[in-house]
Amino acid sequence: KALDEMGLRNRQFTGVVFGILIVEDIFAVLMLVLLSTLAVSRSFEGEELLMNIARLVLFLVGCFVFGIYFIPSMLKAVRKYLNDEMLLIVSIGLCLGLVYIANAMGFSSALGAFMMGAILAETVEAEHIEQLVKPVKDLFGAIFFVSVGMLIDVSWLFRGGNIIWVVLCITFFGTLGKGLAAYLSAMIFRLPRSSGHMMFGLTSAHAAGAIAMVMVGMKIEVSEGRYLVDSEILNGIVLVILFTCVISSMITERS
Repeated sequence: KALDEMGLRNRQFTGVVFGILIVEDIFAVLMLVLLSTLAVSRSFEGEELLMNIARLVLFLVGCFVFGIYFIPSMLKAVRKYLNDEMLLIVSIGLCLGLVYIANAMGFSSALGAFMMGAILAETVEAEHIEQLVKPVKDLFGAIFFVSVGMLIDVSWLFRGGNIIWVVLCITFFGTLGKGLAAYLSAMIFRLPRSSGHMMFGLTSAHAAGAIAMVMVGMKIEVSEGRYLVDSEILNGIVLVILFTCVISSMITERS
C-alpha cells in the first residue's frame, strides 16, 4: 500500500523489499515451529522440524505449480464470461481458499494471502483485479488496525515488570537488524543510498505478519491450559508493532 501511494511500485528496490518480506515470513514459520517444539518437549526434535520444513516446501512448490499452470489458464479460459463482480468474487475466493490451506497446514494466514496475491499478480487480469480489490483492501485494512488497537490492555502498562524493557530491546535490535539488511542489500545490488533508506523504512514495521504469528501461537497448547503465547506477550508484540510502525513511517517519509 505504501508503495502504491508513493508511486514506487516499479522502482528497482521493490523486488528486494518483497523478497525480504517473503523470507521473513518463511523464517517466522520455522521459528514458531521450533519454539513450540522446545516448549512442549523441552528438547530439540530435529525430525519434527524437518517434517515442518518439508510441509513448507510442499506448500510453496504447490503454490508455484498452481500459480504457473492452473490460475492463468483458468482466467484466460473464462475471461469473456467474467464481469467485474464475478472477477472480484473469484479473486477473493481464491485468496481465502489459499489462506484456509495455509492454516490447515499450520502456517500463517498472511503467508497464504501473500502467495495468492503473488500468483494473481502474474495473470493477464492483474491490473483489473488490483483496481477491483482496492476498496475491499482499504476496508479490511482499517478493520485490521482497529482490531489490533483493541487488543491492547492499557492497564497492563501500569503494572510494572520488565516487559517494557523487553519491548524496547526487541524494537531496538529488530530495527537495527532491518537497517543493516536494507543497506547491505543496497550495497550488494548497487542501488543508491536513497533506495537503502526506502527499503529500511518499508521493512521496519512488524504488523500483519507479527499479528498472524501471535494468533497462531495463542492456539498452540504447550501444556494443559497453557499456550505458547499468552496475553502479556500479545500486549508486548502490539507495542512493538506500534513503535516499529512509527519508526517505519518516519524513515519512509524522509526517504
